[in-house]
Amino acid sequence: MKMKWFKKDLVIALVVIFICSFIIISPQIYKRSIILGTDVMFHLNRFFETAKQLETGKFNYFLSLFSFNSSGRIVNAFYGWDFSYLMGFLLMIVKSWTKFQIVSSFICTFIAGTSMYFLSRYLKLTNILSIITAILYMSSYVVMQYPIAQAFNGWGAAFLPLIFISAMKSIKNIENPINYVGLSVIVSLLLSIHMMTLVIALLAILPFYMYSFIRNNKKVYWVRDMLFAVGLTILLSANSILGFLDPYLSNNILKPFYLEQMSGDIVKFLVNRNDLHDVGLIYTFIFIFGISFTLFNWKQTKIEEKFAAIVGGVFLLLASGLLPWDELPSYIPFLKVVQFPHRFVIVSYVLLILNFAMVINRIISNKNDEVKKVVYSLTVVLSFFSILNGNAFINSQSWLWQGDDPTATGNNKASVRVNGADQLRSDFKSPDLEKGLDAIIKGTPDYLPIPKDSDNEKIYQTDPYKLYLRQFVDNPLQGEKTITNKGEIKISWENNSSKNQKTQLPVAAYSHSYVRLNGEKMDKKEVTDLGALIVNAKPGLNEVVVGYRPIISIKLALVLKFIGLMIIILLTIKRIKKILATI
Repeated sequence: MKMKWFKKDLVIALVVIFICSFIIISPQIYKRSIILGTDVMFHLNRFFETAKQLETGKFNYFLSLFSFNSSGRIVNAFYGWDFSYLMGFLLMIVKSWTKFQIVSSFICTFIAGTSMYFLSRYLKLTNILSIITAILYMSSYVVMQYPIAQAFNGWGAAFLPLIFISAMKSIKNIENPINYVGLSVIVSLLLSIHMMTLVIALLAILPFYMYSFIRNNKKVYWVRDMLFAVGLTILLSANSILGFLDPYLSNNILKPFYLEQMSGDIVKFLVNRNDLHDVGLIYTFIFIFGISFTLFNWKQTKIEEKFAAIVGGVFLLLASGLLPWDELPSYIPFLKVVQFPHRFVIVSYVLLILNFAMVINRIISNKNDEVKKVVYSLTVVLSFFSILNGNAFINSQSWLWQGDDPTATGNNKASVRVNGADQLRSDFKSPDLEKGLDAIIKGTPDYLPIPKDSDNEKIYQTDPYKLYLRQFVDNPLQGEKTITNKGEIKISWENNSSKNQKTQLPVAAYSHSYVRLNGEKMDKKEVTDLGALIVNAKPGLNEVVVGYRPIISIKLALVLKFIGLMIIILLTIKRIKKILATI
């Protein structure tokens, strides 16, 4: 009987979350618009790459063969190929940038709501409250960053609540605190989606596991289970780990730019606004009310509620201007990697919305039906306005597509390569997906190999964005690029000079890139300050082939991943059998 009600509650919840996702994304559906947010071209290139690899059967786990002007630069390996291939598969199915954006944004908000719902249900909140937490979270700006700006923080936020299921278990069940299946799966997933979200998530769950370790009486078993979880994570993420470490450790990689003054990207509390840097009225009320109620009723409060309030509050503090963000990175260099302090607030949205729901659940637990109706009504009103807010986010960006400047939603204006808004719209609507990628070309130099004796600060002083365009996009070399069946980039061109001539090619060469010039292997590679390959071309026809050979075979990494997946499947089957035996 209990299982039937559970199924009924779940179906209701999924239907409501589905409808809410549709409402949020609906302005873009009706207008059939493309939102050209700040990060749109970077990620569209990533997914075009995986779609073309799947379509042609020409694979290279590291090099960009079809995207980023077939430059051979490494991008997807630094982000994680698993999720990139899933997005590429979606693109290959829908075959349209408009459809891809709409469908992927819908899926993102739906997953965010669903993951928050499961976290709430794990903590035994009522179905209504769990649905409300789902709505409040999925329509928050931390999730909406993907539909609005195509920032991948949004996808990280969509899955983030799932990691707190394992974290909450560690403090609820002190005697058996390590959920190694759930923990390893979600960590592996976040590693393949957005590494910075994973780093922040690991920092957030650390207090949970420290508490469970201190309170646990069988510390040897705690360590054993945690090591098993770590080992299982390594197996599941073997390809992602190799994809990141191989180029990163063998090259001096140009990292995304660091902000000199990080205080400009903090979170503020402005009740008349709700966006990337402003919490807004609804969430300000939720956060303050939840934390205050928990603190004033500390002795009567469950451990899960305490942790949600304190950890969520600390990360809200980290994201705010209450810390000296312009000075801190000089003492803690790691903070430069974070880039934007507002990224910490993602944890606050998960935990403080959850804390608010737990507070409401406690308030109404001993109250009559009339009181419950009033409280539920108020929370429903909050979630309703939150949905309207999410819808307004999309609407405010969607209508710009039909205006004189479709790029007004981001920072792409300077990178447009076509004349007029009509031509831009036409290229993005074309069934030829490459036209959209050629219409806007940003000189983003992230993850290119720079000289060993250089660093980020030196390179960014030389304007690497312009250098990238000059060396890789607008390179004057009149040659032909093709992709071999082995997943290599082949460039052919004529040297019209009567003697050998040094030629800079529009393709990147990393330490583990192999290069063949006119059939001969190049043992020593000469490159520019952004890693573009330079060769000594003979008179007449020349041919260069560039591929990539990691120090460890990617096939071995995939075998390890398969072993990890089989272990997960076997452990899951064992768990299901145990549950069924109790019914």
